[in-house]
Amino acid sequence: MNKYCRFFKLISFIFLLCFFSGSLSALSIEESFGTLSQIFSGYQSNDAGLTVFRSLAIPSGGKAESLGTAFTALCNDAGYFEYNPAGSSVLDNTELALYHNAWIADSALETVSFATRIRNLGLGASVRSFYVPFTQYDGLGEELSKGYYSESFAMLNASYNFFTSYKFKGVSFGATLKAGYRSVPDFIDSYIKESIPVSEEVSGSTQSAFAFLGDFGVLYRTNVNNYFSSRIPNFRMAFALTNLGFVLPKDDAKESVSSTLALGLSWQFSEKCTVMGEVRESLNLTDFSAVGLPAVAFGTEMRLANNFALDLGFLLKGANPKFSLGAQIDINLFSLNFNYSLDLATSFHPINRISLSIRSKLGDGGRAEDRSLADSYYIRGLEQYLDGNYTEAISSWRKVLLIDSDYQSASRAIDLAKKLLIIEDYIETIDETAVF
Repeated sequence: MNKYCRFFKLISFIFLLCFFSGSLSALSIEESFGTLSQIFSGYQSNDAGLTVFRSLAIPSGGKAESLGTAFTALCNDAGYFEYNPAGSSVLDNTELALYHNAWIADSALETVSFATRIRNLGLGASVRSFYVPFTQYDGLGEELSKGYYSESFAMLNASYNFFTSYKFKGVSFGATLKAGYRSVPDFIDSYIKESIPVSEEVSGSTQSAFAFLGDFGVLYRTNVNNYFSSRIPNFRMAFALTNLGFVLPKDDAKESVSSTLALGLSWQFSEKCTVMGEVRESLNLTDFSAVGLPAVAFGTEMRLANNFALDLGFLLKGANPKFSLGAQIDINLFSLNFNYSLDLATSFHPINRISLSIRSKLGDGGRAEDRSLADSYYIRGLEQYLDGNYTEAISSWRKVLLIDSDYQSASRAIDLAKKLLIIEDYIETIDETAVF
């Protein structure tokens, strides 16, 4: 597996050279954008311009965006909110995360997410707001109106990991409820009536709207060709339906939110390297014929040091191929992520498509300590068992189950020790009743 890891490091180095050398020759890249646009024009989605709350398609940033948004199966940090609601029940730590994504021109997306886990139950809450400054001028350059166009969402998440055991890590099911509001600033509506200029202020509330949506997801984890020591399964499969719901008030065009069906895979084939990919199909619930080609996303994460990881990603969605490059630095209980995306909407003057995130790890609720304590009792039980002290061994293994009821090795060991005690009692009975 080391040769594969070296191969991916080489690929990442080549990617870095191409990425930054391309950035230095921005003019030639911008000229090539026109050619790329023509090549991928056939991938344009049929529902373009027919759906609202399009800010939901903008990633908050963090590791998920660095991996080309191929995060539905991996979903191992607070970024799971946008991809798979089943992720909260398998998080290693309670997390508080802040995201900033400088999107296009002056638009930006700010996100705050919190997620925690209580044994097999995952809970989370997130707030995200996309905003664009708005200023209206008249023909003479006088300011008429100003404000912000924004789309904001509040989300509540819950998930549960079912059928867990010592070897089988269970199947997670999750759901997220979303409530969103689109705010349109007031503006001056100018028109000519009977050759007399007339201007009247129009309230943005007439074009504002609410959205009530839900996400549903499933996550299955197992081991596939796992050649390194880890209790975390190295292979994940996931299914997610996101942004199912309705918008109020509805307009005459019957615009709806673009829902998404996603299927994803993630495979950690070595201790340092993980690859992932997924396919996503947009669904227009008011017009099922408005479906284009599915989006495809790929990503790879390389742990180059204990506290540093490099992420690469590619996303083809619509007619806009996107490459992502990200770096994650772990400092004590904090993880910092920097991401840069290159696609047909990327600007070099000024530079945009940069996202930053910081995640605070607030502990694992004592799960690691409990796991260590359960292991120590289990090992003590094995030592007592080898010494023939079956009763003491059973007592130690019962302490294991009090800490972790899914510790199947302890359950099987207790059953075996009980059978040996029965055999011992039987042999003693035979010895006592034997006549020589």
